[in-house]
Amino acid sequence: MMPESRPRVDTLWHMDRITVFCSSSTRCERSLDRVAHDVGRRIADAGRAVVFGGGSVGLMGALAEGCKAGGGRLIGITTKRLVELEQASETCDELEIHETMRDRRR
Repeated sequence: MMPESRPRVDTLWHMDRITVFCSSSTRCERSLDRVAHDVGRRIADAGRAVVFGGGSVGLMGALAEGCKAGGGRLIGITTKRLVELEQASETCDELEIHETMRDRRR
């Protein structure tokens, strides 16, 4: 029996945006890049937008590439510092830039 506090699976697909938290590290196993790319592609195929950390490297970058490969909408939320380091994804349809990580998480 499913706890009542969890949404039913069929109600999840009524959302138009799905937020994905993943690593921007380049030290993850390469096989995880394929998984992140596939997740992004599947979300796009389902007609949902991906909301993510806005990064262009690591699993974030792979997720973004998969979403765009599936024709999906990409919404990044990042910091000014990451933009300055040229780590923000240039493929985002929307890119929110915040001063600090603390602001970004709000």
